Amino acid sequence: MKRFHIALAVADLNSSIKDYSARLEQQPT
Repeated sequence: MKRFHIALAVADLNSSIKDYSARLEQQPT
C-alpha cells in the first residue's frame, strides 16, 4: 500500500511541476 501511495504522490508531483512550468513558462531547477 505504501508503494502505491508513493506512486500517487510522484504522479501528483509531476503534474504539479508541469502546472508550475506552464504558469512560470520555465522548467524547475
